[in-house]
Amino acid sequence: MSKESERGPGAAPPGEPGVARRLAAVLRGGARLVDLGGQMVRPVRALRAVEALPPLCAARAHAIRESLRWGEAYIFFLAPDLIAWMVAVVHEGVLRGGVQ
Repeated sequence: MSKESERGPGAAPPGEPGVARRLAAVLRGGARLVDLGGQMVRPVRALRAVEALPPLCAARAHAIRESLRWGEAYIFFLAPDLIAWMVAVVHEGVLRGGVQ
């Protein structure tokens, strides 16, 4: 088993600060990380059950792929009357997840 597969997808290489911390510093906490399956990396405690609903995870996972496909932010309806955006996160040529 390779070192990367032991750490899991999206894990920061050893000795580097985590992606979540770096993005939070740049975006001042205005965005959240999403894994390739559409799950929020650090879900808000009060919204954990809602954010994990399969249709929402599927929509976020699709948005990550579309962002990568088009090479820009992807804007979509997460639910009726709820617009969201997603940007794919690629590290060293490997798709790691997205930022929403």
